[in-house]
Amino acid sequence: MWELLKQAYQVVGVRYPKVSTVFAGIIGFFVFAGVWWLIGRPYDKRIDQRSKKEISQPTPQTQKNTLAPATKPGPNVSIDPSLITPSIPTELEGKSKKDSEPKEEIVKKPIPKSEPQHGSATPAEEPKVLSVPPTETKPDEKKEPTFSIEEAVYTVWIGGKVSREVLLHKTKGMRLADFENSELEAVVEDGKIKISTVLISETGERIDVRKNKITHNLNPEWDINYNDRAIEVVRGDGPYFPYLQIKYTAPKTLVVYGIFFTRRGNNIIILDKSGKHRIKVEDLIKLREENKWPIDRLFEYPRMGNEGKEIKRDE
Repeated sequence: MWELLKQAYQVVGVRYPKVSTVFAGIIGFFVFAGVWWLIGRPYDKRIDQRSKKEISQPTPQTQKNTLAPATKPGPNVSIDPSLITPSIPTELEGKSKKDSEPKEEIVKKPIPKSEPQHGSATPAEEPKVLSVPPTETKPDEKKEPTFSIEEAVYTVWIGGKVSREVLLHKTKGMRLADFENSELEAVVEDGKIKISTVLISETGERIDVRKNKITHNLNPEWDINYNDRAIEVVRGDGPYFPYLQIKYTAPKTLVVYGIFFTRRGNNIIILDKSGKHRIKVEDLIKLREENKWPIDRLFEYPRMGNEGKEIKRDE
């Protein structure tokens, strides 16, 4: 068959390629359609046989509607026309009777669901969960206080009377006071005021304070205590007398109290709650003996066992 097609193409297809292609497509279409019809013919016969069987078998509804054949009256039988009544289908009779009867209101009662018996295959109904949409909660609006305090600048109080403002751009430190034998400087770092100064005792001992830190090993006659709010240097072994206090009274406000010896050695500069003033060494010794020290102590001593513990005073 394949060789026959090749020979036919060499005779016709080489000379007339387009015409032969169209002609071959037409022949192929009819061949394919004929084969397709032959395949589907047995299925069409089966469908016809099924439809004929359904038509020949009467349904139960058609059996009810068919009436028995009436007997034909003979020639000698007379029928009274008044006795003949039109036949009413049973379905219509039932409807007419129901319509004529008074209607009663029917209350539908919920039918209780029967629980499945033990061993039955019916699964138990899962409880229905009603999804409630979440309620929108508004965030609590922060109410601004009626009165408030906002510190504008960093302030250092030298004693309780004289104040100095510390500017942020003073990165190298700002000199706040000159005690002849030492100076008091301040600088702001990481949002904190830090104090630098030098303490000199009656015997000439030197204690350095650099940015709120003691940078010298203390003599046993001296002690120190501190916390996040304040630092204090005292002298004595009981009672203890404060020689330097640096404490915060507000986030941007700091107070410095202290006793500073001058170069002459006979005069003392005191920074206390009353401000800044000078006294002689003899007067300071007298205040110590009379227990009238000008600066009130902040912490409990000795520091060992009382780290950061402030003295509680009755207000």
